[in-house]
This record gives sequence, C-alpha cells and structure tokens, in this order.
Amino acid sequence: MAEEDEDKEDTQGCKGDQGLGGETSQNPGCLDIPEDKRKALGFRYKEASCKDKGEGRSRGRQGKGSSTRGMIIGDILVLRKNPGRKRAQRMLKGKIKTVCFLKQISGKKRKPEIEVLAGDGLKTIHREAGCLFELDLSKFMWSPGNRRERERMQGLVKPGETVIDMFAGIGYWSIPIAKACPECRIIAIDINPEAIRQLERNCQLNGISNISARVGDCRELAKDLQDRADRIILGWIFRPESFLDAAFRMLKPKGIIHFHYLDRFLQEEELKRAAERAGYSFRILSDVKVKQYSPRTYHRVMDLEAWK
Repeated sequence: MAEEDEDKEDTQGCKGDQGLGGETSQNPGCLDIPEDKRKALGFRYKEASCKDKGEGRSRGRQGKGSSTRGMIIGDILVLRKNPGRKRAQRMLKGKIKTVCFLKQISGKKRKPEIEVLAGDGLKTIHREAGCLFELDLSKFMWSPGNRRERERMQGLVKPGETVIDMFAGIGYWSIPIAKACPECRIIAIDINPEAIRQLERNCQLNGISNISARVGDCRELAKDLQDRADRIILGWIFRPESFLDAAFRMLKPKGIIHFHYLDRFLQEEELKRAAERAGYSFRILSDVKVKQYSPRTYHRVMDLEAWK
C-alpha cells in the first residue's frame, strides 16, 4: 500500500495508528519513543491505554486541555498538532534534525501535506525490520503501525516463490521480504513513478536484486502478469474488493492473497463473487489485526489460500 497509506480519516483527527507511509496504514499520529528520548524532547508523556502494546501508542501533552502526538521517522519528528515554532525549535535535540506538522494525507497517490516547524529538510533514512528506507516525507507516507505485519510477511515467503506487490510504494512490503528471502522474486507495482524511483534507490541501499519494479495501474498490468504469482499482496485498504479481479488474474492456479481491509467496511459478498468470477475456491488461513485505524475501525489482513 502504498503505505503508504492510507489514512484519510485519521489524518483529520482520528485516533488510529496508521502513519506516514503507504504503507498506503497509516495513522500519521502515533509515537513510539523510548522514555529517555521523550524527556530529551521536552514532552511529558503518558502512555495511551492500548490492549495491543505492540502498537506503540503514546501522547505528549502540551498543556491543560491540549496534546501533541507524533512519531519519529528516521531523524524527523512528525507531529499531529502544531505546537508553534518556538516550542518546535526546542525539540531539535539528540537525533532530531527536523520537526514538522502533518496536516493531512490526500489524493490517489496519498501525498502528505506537511509543514516544517523547525530545522530543515524532509528527506531521511528510516531503519526498520532490518532494512533501510530512504524517503522524502513531503512525498511519501510511512506507517510504523505496519511494522509487525512487515515482520510477519518476512517469515511467510518461501524460496522460489514469485510475489506480486500490487501497491508497492517505496517498498514498504517488498523490501523487507526481499531482504529476508533473497531466493524469491518480487514484482513491485505502483501507479506513482516517483515512488517506483524511490523503491529502486532503496533496493540499491539494501543491496537487493530480486525486485523488479513496474509503473502503472495494477488492474491494467494484470493481463501481462496473468498466472504469475504464488503470492499476492493486496495492500490497499480503501475498497480493496475492487482490485480482487486483478489479484485473482495474476495468481497462479493455486496461491495466496494477503488481503488488507478495514473491518467495518469489508464487503464479504464481493470477495466471494470475485473468486467465483475467476473460477477460484478459497479458504481463510488467518485474519490478523494490523493496527487501529480509527476509534471503531481496525486495519486487518486476511490470508486467503485460493485454488482452481
């Protein structure tokens, strides 16, 4: 997903855990900062109540009746509320070189609208899941809430498999998988040419050679990639059912689709109809919670084993 993703609702004030990233999840709002770094940044933090501690959700308080929430990406602190430039300037401590305010994420390419409050530059290198990701936060999203799912995927892909990432972004899913399983082959698709160029740079940064990147709409490219994939990552959570026809077309007669969705909006009948149209039967191997997207909605991923 294009990570990217994703979180149009949350960027306007919901409490989800998605983030800048394309990773399409993506609550750009949550912060996972060790205690020593919290104090160094000048915030008083109180851990938010969260059943899933792995989500790393916290809130920083600015004063009575207000709060500042954010996350560290590389050496950039991204805030969900604007604390003012003077306060932001005091946050330039330790590894933090830039403090910025995320206004919203919008458009088909999920481009962040972001304002630099202190420091300069929105280019950084973020380390996660044993990989390095170079990105420009004025152009691409990042979702720390997707970390556990990235790590889970690293353990699922097997040598010799062909994986198609339908919404690759800058390599949110593809690069960790390729790094963990150099014997697999990944075809990474994204409609955004800038994202694909960044993905290719990230491949070089990580010494990866088993990803081939393609620019285009995955629905239009599906014809050329028919029956190619052992495994499909359908990482777009907004009406993902509309991309199932393309996913089944690219899948081999037997394979797995990792189907990302928002639980409140899942159209189960559309999933069944898409499988029937393509001549597939399927069963659900697992249904995993990735993160909270908004107060009553979760981003989940369903592993579908399909066969003809």
